[in-house]
Amino acid sequence: FNKEMSAVRTSVEWNFKVMKSLWAYVDFKKGLKVRLNPVGKFVRVAMLLTNCHTCYYEGNQISSYFEFKPPSLQEYLEL
Repeated sequence: FNKEMSAVRTSVEWNFKVMKSLWAYVDFKKGLKVRLNPVGKFVRVAMLLTNCHTCYYEGNQISSYFEFKPPSLQEYLEL
């Protein structure tokens, strides 16, 4: 169980790493303060934009790891 969950946890950590590298403002240690900023909203928007970035560039480290091709940006946004 722990070994299986470790792979999932690692992929989530990779996604946060990608998000923080694309949108430096959401690097919690550097700028966001809980109760002073709407941290949850910033993270949700940053993750949405990260997913859009992944779809636009047809993948990232995580999609390669799971051998999964992300949807097109239009499909992701249901346009």
